[in-house]
Amino acid sequence: MPFISPHAIRACLGTQKGLVLRWQLMPRHQLISSLILCRLTGYLDDLIILPQGIALLIKLIPSDIMAERRVLAAASQNRPISWTAAAIFIAVWIGAVALCGWMVYRYFTDR
Repeated sequence: MPFISPHAIRACLGTQKGLVLRWQLMPRHQLISSLILCRLTGYLDDLIILPQGIALLIKLIPSDIMAERRVLAAASQNRPISWTAAAIFIAVWIGAVALCGWMVYRYFTDR
C-alpha cells in the first residue's frame, strides 16, 4: 500500500475526497456496521467497500503531491536502525512480564 502523508490527508479532509477517510475513522461506523446491522455487513465493509474507497482516495490525490510523498517515504526507509534501543525495549518488556509473573506467583503461594 502506498504511503499517504498527513499533509495529503489534511488536504483531502475538507473536500469530497475525504468522505471515505471520514467514514472509516468515524466511531459510529463500527457500531453501525458491527452491532446494529449484522456482522456480515461489517465484513463486507472491511473487505469490499473500504479497499475500493482507499483506491479512489489514492486516485484523487494530486499526482505531484503523491510523487513527492512517495519520494519522502522511500527516503525514510533508509534511516539507521538502533539495535541498542531495540534491546532496551525488549529488556524492559521481559522485565515487566517477569515482574507480573512473580507477583502472580507470590499472590497464589502466600495463601
